[in-house]
Amino acid sequence: MSRMVLFAAACVLGLSATAAHALTGAEVLNSVNHDNDQTLELPEAIAAAATVFDGLSKDKGQNVTRTDIADRVGSNDWSKVNKDRD
Repeated sequence: MSRMVLFAAACVLGLSATAAHALTGAEVLNSVNHDNDQTLELPEAIAAAATVFDGLSKDKGQNVTRTDIADRVGSNDWSKVNKDRD
């Protein structure tokens, strides 16, 4: 579970940066911390991850494929996380 949360956080950070303004980590965390309690609860992390996932899945399916994230994740890293090679 912790790898999934870390992956989600990395994706949120990656998607949140723009050419004009790269958001700081604090800005990203504040954007997903909906109750403003200075902590990130699992439901908030899951909601952020779901938003990122939906944005990455080009066919809006239940999977993110290598082609969906080819510009974000290198082949070596993909092979490390895609253990079932689907």
